[in-house]
Amino acid sequence: MYLPVSSLYLRSLTLRSICVSQIRSSSTVANSVLPKSKSGGRDEYLKRMEQFSKNLKQVANKSKDAKKVKFKKNSKNSKRKNQNSTQKKPNRSKPLVEQQHSFKLPHGSKSSTEKGEEDIVSDVLVPQAILFLQAKAPVLKDIPQLAHDLDKVLFSPGVHFLKDPRTRIFNFTPYLDKIRPYEEFDSSKFPGFVSASKDDSLLQEAIKRNKTYYSSTSSMTLTLIQFYLLLNNYDPSAEHRFNFPQFTRNVRNLPLTVFVEPKGKNAKGKTVYSVTSDKSTDVEILLLALGHCLEALLTTEENEFAHYLVAEQSEKNKTIEKGSNSDANEPEDKAANIYNYLACGGFLMRSQLDCYDSRLPGNGTFDLKTRAACAIRYDQSPESANTGYKICKIAGNLESFEREYKDLIRTGGLLKYGFQARIGQMDGIFVAYHSVNSFSGFQYLPLSEIDKVFFSDENLQKHIELSFTPEDILKNDNIASYVAENQFKVSLTIWQKIMNLVAEDFKGTEYENLPYRLVTKRYTKWLPSQTVHKSAGNQESFLRVFAIPLVGDRIDKLQNFPSRFKTSFRENLTAAERLENLTKAEEELNALNMEVVEDVPILCYQVRVNNLLNPTKNCHVGKHPYPRGVGLDHGWKYRIQRENGEVPVKERYGELMRLAASVLTMGSRMALSNKGNDITHMVRRYGEVGRLRDEEWENQKQERKETP
Repeated sequence: MYLPVSSLYLRSLTLRSICVSQIRSSSTVANSVLPKSKSGGRDEYLKRMEQFSKNLKQVANKSKDAKKVKFKKNSKNSKRKNQNSTQKKPNRSKPLVEQQHSFKLPHGSKSSTEKGEEDIVSDVLVPQAILFLQAKAPVLKDIPQLAHDLDKVLFSPGVHFLKDPRTRIFNFTPYLDKIRPYEEFDSSKFPGFVSASKDDSLLQEAIKRNKTYYSSTSSMTLTLIQFYLLLNNYDPSAEHRFNFPQFTRNVRNLPLTVFVEPKGKNAKGKTVYSVTSDKSTDVEILLLALGHCLEALLTTEENEFAHYLVAEQSEKNKTIEKGSNSDANEPEDKAANIYNYLACGGFLMRSQLDCYDSRLPGNGTFDLKTRAACAIRYDQSPESANTGYKICKIAGNLESFEREYKDLIRTGGLLKYGFQARIGQMDGIFVAYHSVNSFSGFQYLPLSEIDKVFFSDENLQKHIELSFTPEDILKNDNIASYVAENQFKVSLTIWQKIMNLVAEDFKGTEYENLPYRLVTKRYTKWLPSQTVHKSAGNQESFLRVFAIPLVGDRIDKLQNFPSRFKTSFRENLTAAERLENLTKAEEELNALNMEVVEDVPILCYQVRVNNLLNPTKNCHVGKHPYPRGVGLDHGWKYRIQRENGEVPVKERYGELMRLAASVLTMGSRMALSNKGNDITHMVRRYGEVGRLRDEEWENQKQERKETP
């Protein structure tokens, strides 16, 4: 049952305007799945959302009119003060970008320092009215399926060892116990990755459906993590809300950068943009290259996989030279990448579909991920590929699946997997844990379980257990997914609004229709303790977003920057040589990042959000409350304001870019660290422990053979 938001509560909020999706649009509603209402079907639900939106708008207009009256009075007082003042004051009406450059904001754009409500883009979003549409359904029969009897993992929760560590009895084929070196895979047999900016089919699909932005999961997920930190006011000290291993400093502190490029016009004459990840800090690592090969291995039977090895290709060539017909039983190469296309508002999102099983809920698709053990991830030296490190325990700080799962959470990997599954409309994620030379075990994580990790609240769970009726307990079983999906919709919509504002600010200038760099970073502001309710936390989150136009060939310089340095795992480099090259790359990237802003303006915005749930329907108070149940009507208010603070925009941008570039050398410096208690040295010691375990097992096996 949908409960209306209290109008008395909403009247206390200052709102500028209401932004609600065109929920009657036939192109959006067509194949969407709408929430079910006890009191009616889809038509009644749409009527409820329309009425709810009208109520919000009426309250917003009243607040807006009241504020205008107050603003006029303040303006008159300000004029009187200015007339009496004889000292000429500096012009503060221009935003900082205008003071630093000759750039002029287009007519109609307002500075963040002009008083009154017109300096802020302020809207309310109703998540229930923001709908998803599967823009283009995939051909399910073309999607690979799991091989080697791995499909039984899909229907058995928990981790499954490849072989029992106590008895060494295999639970799956021994074929997976030995992973061939990367050099033995024929990479030409596997389809390559196509970035969104170079995907003409995706562009044409966006034009066909009158979308403004299109992107791929790999380009979107890290920005969505920034929105997660914002919307949830992430604070690890709030254990009732974030009862999972604390995110690493990289997740909390690193900015996220994408490129937004104009690619054409849609039928409405509006510019269509691609949104692509910034590759300037990319380094080709073994794990990424090997991952594609391992995914193919997990979906190809043993008797067919030899086709994808270099040695097999050499044998085939010899056979052809002898005149034999070797193509009779030749398995086909892997099909081209299969995609799902999801539309939301002005966004069209592409997601690669790795696997399919008709027995799973929904469309039966799921993502396939290969996850290297911590001994590989923490040790970036070339020797790490030959580690003896074993995952042989369920729980424990090292050598355990518990360690790997916690690291998956801490590094943001699991949250990223969740976003990828949601964009692809998948059921979940199949994770294959390995140590480069051998698989250790397998686990299937439904999207609903991933949601429970990041979008649950212990306070609510206790309240449900103590106070809810059996019917309400059942109804709220999936409240974490309800919250996750609503926040996903809000994130996408605000992201679009930010890019729309950037386009509006560049309109009518020399930077109109140029590609630009969009840098996003979540910040926190500490609140006075006397103004904070004990359940609301002592910080407020906001996003700071930078937009930098890229003139000439600057976008190519940035995207092709990694190719200028020998840093790839393919290069025959020592750890010290690789670090030397990466250090030089970091220095030159810092210089390039400042070079691209020498003669162009930097637009800077702040984004703040507030959940408009009725306080009586929340688990706790504050700007980021958690709903007390599924199906409660609510809205999200957000504000986007141009920033003109004490710290110059270019200086703040430079700090963020230096922080982003530091990831180039971070891992290599750790690998060469001489600290005895460093995690890198710890996993190296346990690599030796793994070799000793193998020797001990072989000795025991030999003794059993010799014993009569």
